[in-house]
Amino acid sequence: MKTQTKRRPIAVALLLAVGVTGAQPPTVASGTIDPEQDGRVDPPVVIEGLIEPWEDLSIGMGVEGVIEEIFVERGQRVGSGDPIARLESSVEEAQYALAVATSEMKAGLEGAQARERLAHIRADRFRQLFERGAVTQEELDEAVTEEELGTLGVRDAQDVLIRARLDARVMEAILARRTVSSPVDGVVVERFLSAGELVNRAGSGDVVRIAQVHPLKIDVIAPLSLFGQIKEGQAALVSPEDPIGGVHEATVKVVDSLIDAASGTFRIRLELPNEDMSVPSGIRCRVQFQD
Repeated sequence: MKTQTKRRPIAVALLLAVGVTGAQPPTVASGTIDPEQDGRVDPPVVIEGLIEPWEDLSIGMGVEGVIEEIFVERGQRVGSGDPIARLESSVEEAQYALAVATSEMKAGLEGAQARERLAHIRADRFRQLFERGAVTQEELDEAVTEEELGTLGVRDAQDVLIRARLDARVMEAILARRTVSSPVDGVVVERFLSAGELVNRAGSGDVVRIAQVHPLKIDVIAPLSLFGQIKEGQAALVSPEDPIGGVHEATVKVVDSLIDAASGTFRIRLELPNEDMSVPSGIRCRVQFQD
């Protein structure tokens, strides 16, 4: 948890009836005295917001099948890359093993290389005999052709191995799709399916719902009078509602450039670090921007 010492808040006279509260701000930032205003205190602007997960994701399978195992439970923390669920994959595993074994079979290539060497020796011998007049041109041409066919045979065997290796990679990718992993660090909010249930295209295919709670996001609606004063990267103090309480430092990540004409407001998104998971999502808070 990060706290921050006193900073001079932004002075704004206009507070919105919706999204801006007149409640007392956090004690760590209760306002400062401006000597140019004869000792009057500028009240800080405190805007209400909602603390939400940075991402709220429904994780599903990319292929159909029967779930063999689910590795997580509701409320469990997961890290990015952790397996969530696996489909029954005995056929795909066998196909992958066959593809790998085929890609490692070199007997065909070695046999083609041996035939090429023999054809090369024979062709050289016939060239020498032809120079001495011991063989005809037709016999020499036949030996040279066999030499060329031997070379092509080696290339064909090499191509077979290349295709086999590519088949193994394809089967590896197919097998990998039978397991789904978490794309983020987060918490399992809900589990939709169990082992033995069918994942098919007729349904959503969702297995679990995961919320990324570090960092958290806070969206606030700010009055037009603050437009241009709030910048990306600016710090803000966040005070969650009771009983959570406390004061935490957040950072402005997005400042919308679109103004809502009806209400005279614009949206701001803040990022709130939550590495220790001490701040739950789904609660209201008060946000006070800092100079």
